[in-house]
Amino acid sequence: MASEEQERLMNFILQSQAHGEVRLQRIEEAQEKALKRVDRLERLAKLFVSAGRRERRERRAVDEKVSILISAHIEFENQIKEQISQLVAVQAHNEAFTQRNSESIAELRDSIAEVKAGIAEANAGLRDSIAEVSANVSDLANTVRHLALRNGNKD
Repeated sequence: MASEEQERLMNFILQSQAHGEVRLQRIEEAQEKALKRVDRLERLAKLFVSAGRRERRERRAVDEKVSILISAHIEFENQIKEQISQLVAVQAHNEAFTQRNSESIAELRDSIAEVKAGIAEANAGLRDSIAEVSANVSDLANTVRHLALRNGNKD
């Protein structure tokens, strides 16, 4: 029996070794699959790193453009504020000028009214003088006629 036991033991050992080799084969296959997966993961990681770098470059470029736009907008706002300030100053100047012109026009109207009144008064005075001169000329003509008649009677 000892040889039967030895044979069983040998069969058991051979079976165990065969099972071990199968398991080792499976482990090696699993390890090979895992290595392939790790390789794929490494390639994916490299792609992600490249994409991340590209995205950062593009974001920096966009950030620079946004900064340029913001600076241009701020400069434009400052120019607009300056132009508004200038327009307000010009408007204030124009309003003062318009006020002075209105006052000058009012003064001119008053002066024109005074001149018209003076002309009307002078015209009235001239009419009176003309009437007086006419009356004097008539009186003188009458006196000349009267004298001529009187002198004519004496002759």
